[in-house]
Amino acid sequence: AVMITLQVCAQQRFDQRRIYQIVSVLHPDKVLGFDGTGGQVILKSVDKADKNQFWTISELSGSFRFSNAYSGVSMRADDTASARMTETNGSDEMQLWLANRVGESVQLVPSNHAKWAAAVQGSKVVMTDAAKTADSAAALFRIVATHLTLDDGLNLSGRTKRVSPKTRNRDTPLSRPTPTRML
Repeated sequence: AVMITLQVCAQQRFDQRRIYQIVSVLHPDKVLGFDGTGGQVILKSVDKADKNQFWTISELSGSFRFSNAYSGVSMRADDTASARMTETNGSDEMQLWLANRVGESVQLVPSNHAKWAAAVQGSKVVMTDAAKTADSAAALFRIVATHLTLDDGLNLSGRTKRVSPKTRNRDTPLSRPTPTRML
């Protein structure tokens, strides 16, 4: 059986070499992903072979850029009040996010548009009123560290941890991104 161990990061520091998944609190069996460059950020069922649902997080003066670990695109708060993927651009302030801690989760707020917050609407991630959705599960996410790092290279094959059936219940399968240990 193929397993991957996940860790929840509720603090506001992230290892730039780690690869993360962003889990919806409303739909804990779904993670943020996208379909193609420039595509809408959407909820997806966890799939270890889907490179569009693995993220790196870089800190920039208290804000964070959520970039796909396998391409040159980053999550952007779009002017149409949706979250989209665009080419990573160091001068694009709409690609910078605040990760406001709410319990063990975070609310993702565009750093230059503090009235907005990312929220799940159906299968899409859209911008909503941050004040009105501050405690809503639709606007909360868990940023989950996988056991993968950028040092592992950009090939997903061979990156899974095999476990015996005796330990399977103690580990978290990639298909269920439930936290195993708080950082």
